[in-house]
Amino acid sequence: MFDSIKGVAGAVGSVLMAVPAASRISSDIQSGRQPNEQDLFILGIRDNFDH
Repeated sequence: MFDSIKGVAGAVGSVLMAVPAASRISSDIQSGRQPNEQDLFILGIRDNFDH
């Protein structure tokens, strides 16, 4: 039971992190700018981001 609660909490956390990144990417694209690489990494679009 506790593991499933942890899983749901982790999934909710991932979604909450992805919303601002998606919003920034959308704004960048609409403005004609290159999206931030870290935002792409957060959404899983780019997988080789180095911190």
